[in-house]
Amino acid sequence: MGRPIFALSEQQSADLIRQLGPIIDRNAGSPRIHRGFVRDFLRAVYFATGKVYGSQSYRRLLKEYAPQRRPSTATIELELECFRGELRDNEKKHSLAESSDVPAASHEHKGHEAGPATNAMDPVDRRLLQQVLHRLDSISALLQSKELQSKEAPVPVAQNCEMPPLTQFYQERLMAVEAELSKVRMENQALLANAMTVAADAAEQYYEHQMQQKQDMIQLQEMFLKYAAATENRIRELEHPGHVARSGNGSSG
Repeated sequence: MGRPIFALSEQQSADLIRQLGPIIDRNAGSPRIHRGFVRDFLRAVYFATGKVYGSQSYRRLLKEYAPQRRPSTATIELELECFRGELRDNEKKHSLAESSDVPAASHEHKGHEAGPATNAMDPVDRRLLQQVLHRLDSISALLQSKELQSKEAPVPVAQNCEMPPLTQFYQERLMAVEAELSKVRMENQALLANAMTVAADAAEQYYEHQMQQKQDMIQLQEMFLKYAAATENRIRELEHPGHVARSGNGSSG
């Protein structure tokens, strides 16, 4: 197994390996939830080296010292930003404490400093701060693991920054079903448009048929009226035959 590009010294590597055992034990109950492990790992690296690296450097260190853990880049960057914020807050508190409570010995110590004062932390204080932070983070991680075990419920995906395989499977199935539903909706819309066209054609044909029937009825009525008039004239001729005969003789003389 090759060492990362920025190889740790033997002492730093030994300090980091010594801290990995408790970290692995604390996070053994959540092999797919990497945030707690990454949180402890960042602090262990800082405790061993006294430095803060970039997300890619921590990924190389994880590959070197904890290959079973493969957190996403988003998870590493999120925890790294939180850790940097904690360091900034602790440095501010330390600076305020020094400015508000400066013993006489500190003035003697300032005489040995070269150049203007800087924000650099004293190595001894930094070591003590690292130990305190490590202890606090260990307690926080332990409490968090106990809380997760008591709830016996998976952490939401938004907090994990990673999706469990089963959830990913269901999401893929949901996307496939939504695609099928979209296809069915388009087919239904096409069928509906076709049905509306057929209905409009049928309505137009029905209207034309009704108009034709109406015209036929009008023609039948006209024929009936003509037939009724002819029949009435015939009846009159039969009822008054003399009148018809006289009319005929007068016309002949």
